[in-house]
Amino acid sequence: SASLKGWSAEGDGRGDLVPVCEWEGVACRSPGPGTEVDVSDGLPAIVGVQLAGRGLSGTIPTEFGLLTHLETLVLKDNVLRGGIPDEIAGLGNLQTLDLTECLLTGTLPKRFASESLSRLLLANNAISGRFFGGGGGGKDG
Repeated sequence: SASLKGWSAEGDGRGDLVPVCEWEGVACRSPGPGTEVDVSDGLPAIVGVQLAGRGLSGTIPTEFGLLTHLETLVLKDNVLRGGIPDEIAGLGNLQTLDLTECLLTGTLPKRFASESLSRLLLANNAISGRFFGGGGGGKDG
């Protein structure tokens, strides 16, 4: 998506824009020496977003689903509402999803696409439903 290519933030004191891969809480994988861009779509290969306890509020943005390389998403200890977007459940590389103590409600997505999802942490939310990972096995949610 063209909107992600322009992600940046001010904050170096000189008014220069800070690339998304240098933001606190964001981890990127470099496909080669000195690069951080996925050659397939020109976007940074963002593999981790860890924003625990940052005072975030509102719903979980569906745009996280655009981060196709995402392996870790940690949003615990924030005041989020609504449910888990299907776009997040559709992330094929997701290994850890930690939404502990976010005040979420609703039903788990019907299926998580990632066969690598090994940590689904949802304690202290009002989420219901059954967990069905990419392998098809069910666990109580």
